[in-house]
Amino acid sequence: LLRIQWSTLGISFWALQFYLALFPSVLANWFYYIGVQRLGPAKAASFMYIVPVSGLILSAILLGDVLTFIQFIGATIMMVGLWIINKRVTIKK
Repeated sequence: LLRIQWSTLGISFWALQFYLALFPSVLANWFYYIGVQRLGPAKAASFMYIVPVSGLILSAILLGDVLTFIQFIGATIMMVGLWIINKRVTIKK
């Protein structure tokens, strides 16, 4: 960090730093805490399993990555697990 010439970094670098600070960090945490408030901590935390699945989907769409069969199976298992955790159980009397 001491060897970096900070004055030579362009506007695109600083714009990217601003974007990274605002969207993935601040907004993601804000939405998470709204989820904790509305759903409770256990259910909100379970939605963290969406992060790797959305990463797979976005890498396929934006970067052209090819999803392998094992990745598809893993993502499916994670989404089924999320559904099971959040499924409402009704007890008939």
